[in-house]
Amino acid sequence: MCCKCDGNSASAEDKKWYFTKETQEACVWLVQKLMQENGIPVENVLRHYDIVNKTCPAPYVHNNKYRGTWTWAEFKSRLTGEQVTEEQWYRVRRTWSDEKSQLGAYTNIDNAKVNCPAGYSVFDWSGKVVYANTATTSGTQTSEFAGLSETAAAARLLEICRPIAEKNDLFPSVCAAQTILESGYCTTELAKRANNICGMKTTLSGNTWAGSTWDGKSKVNIRTPEQDAAGNTYYIYADFRKYPCIEDSIADRCAYLLGAQNGSKLRYDGIQGCKNYRDQIELIKRGGYATDVNYVNKICDIIKRFGLDKYDQASGEILPETPEQWYRVRRTWVDVKSQIGAYHDLQKAKKCADDHAGYAVFDESGKQIYPEKEEKELHPILKACKKFQKQLKSDIADGHDWEYRNPAKYLEEQWNKALKKGKRACNCALLARWALKEAGLIPQNTGIFYGKLGGGIQWGAGTKAAVTKTCDLIKVGNKTVKQLIASGDLQPGDIVTYVDIQHTNIYAGNGKWYDAGHAYCSGSGEGAIYKSWHGAGQYDNQRVGYIIRRRTGNNEYIVQTGVFAVKANAEKLFRRLKKKGFDAIIKKRNGQWVVQCGVFEQLENAKKLVKRLKVAGFDVVIK
Repeated sequence: MCCKCDGNSASAEDKKWYFTKETQEACVWLVQKLMQENGIPVENVLRHYDIVNKTCPAPYVHNNKYRGTWTWAEFKSRLTGEQVTEEQWYRVRRTWSDEKSQLGAYTNIDNAKVNCPAGYSVFDWSGKVVYANTATTSGTQTSEFAGLSETAAAARLLEICRPIAEKNDLFPSVCAAQTILESGYCTTELAKRANNICGMKTTLSGNTWAGSTWDGKSKVNIRTPEQDAAGNTYYIYADFRKYPCIEDSIADRCAYLLGAQNGSKLRYDGIQGCKNYRDQIELIKRGGYATDVNYVNKICDIIKRFGLDKYDQASGEILPETPEQWYRVRRTWVDVKSQIGAYHDLQKAKKCADDHAGYAVFDESGKQIYPEKEEKELHPILKACKKFQKQLKSDIADGHDWEYRNPAKYLEEQWNKALKKGKRACNCALLARWALKEAGLIPQNTGIFYGKLGGGIQWGAGTKAAVTKTCDLIKVGNKTVKQLIASGDLQPGDIVTYVDIQHTNIYAGNGKWYDAGHAYCSGSGEGAIYKSWHGAGQYDNQRVGYIIRRRTGNNEYIVQTGVFAVKANAEKLFRRLKKKGFDAIIKKRNGQWVVQCGVFEQLENAKKLVKRLKVAGFDVVIK
């Protein structure tokens, strides 16, 4: 609804905002239509103000009938033809003017009072105090952690957790590390709003166990991340317990770990008999405490980082501090919060980094050991796909799903326009076109193309000419994906179509693909939700129709490791290179088989790879 305002004021609090009669009548017609089509009752028709406390729409918040404007109650009455009384919201704030301190808004005053902590008041719709909680707070508040460094916050949490954990015969290190991870050092919304630093929901294991410190009614509703068995993040809204202090939060979690049941048995049976902190964390994870697949490693990493195990005891003795090498997977070394895992096994850490675009492996000193800094330049098509994958994961983390779609009305042929318009929809062929356009290999207005059943390609008007201007079109026909990878005939950055399925995807190297079909969706058909666009191949035994490959230019530097008259000898070198961790391909040139490990636009980058290959014992030249 478009508002008007007399005067030059831009303030929402100005009482001279008004609607025209025509605007209001048009809005009534539209809302009535939406209510009928979707079965929405009038009580579920809300103002922006009712949800986020923003003075919007101002005429219906002020309700002063400036220029004869309807009040909010009158507007809702016109929707049904029945008299609707003005809803009265009770807001919980520190002061009426401190809108940012608001913890909730309720139509029932008793609910508002229950959720009004010490130091807060309940205000009616006019700003009048109708209830003030003057009780004094006891125990530690999360506000005390504001401005503390991570090290200082960890030390303080260990100090608070230690007596509570020891009283319950639990490891203080585990108790403190859990609070650090789950509360972000007492800085999360849940921690600040509810003194809940342990992630305790209102409903857990039947909601009854001895020693609970929760009052059974105080709660907050908050959006929270969860993970499925494959490690994919999704979000839910849930009710969480609210405590008067963080000591009560910790004590309630300890009581839960000791008393929660799974059927007739204790959910965490044997937790007090664990010999060390890792055993205790693994037992907690097995009991279903956390959905994060990397939960155990994350807790262990926090304990090691801050030395939280110095007060842990087992069999009456202080646990020895054994030196362990941890390989941490993060975006950057300084971005601690981005860490998604820590491993003793380097190969597991590398796999984790490979599965998460933009992540690297760091040793104890913070040195990036994988991928190596001097790694070869990324193929422009793969660089584009990596950018798309990063955006997809960021959107998923923010709760914005991308859908599989084919109808043109859902799709946007240009990546930047899709983001700008909020069209979060894609398909297998569209991702390939986006990549070619992002790489500068075809114009932005290039039309459709996709692989057809039988091995052919469906070309839109002028599309084939645009693609073949910068790319080679290689007909395959009978070889499978598996065969092409084994022989080195499939190269990272290749766009692939198929014979027996109608599909198009992009080879990423090392058996991985960029694929916006249904390979990495959470469902099938139209509207399926993408979990990723990058992952292991699912079409190894499918015959390839065509390969679309970027044509190399004269200004590129090729790192070449061998030339052979016999293909079997080229394949032998290819396997040696792969075993040593180098990407390699085999190309037929002038009747000979050439093995190469990279193509670069910058000579210096080619020289870096040459140096690594020579150290590994390979003969190499730059062409």
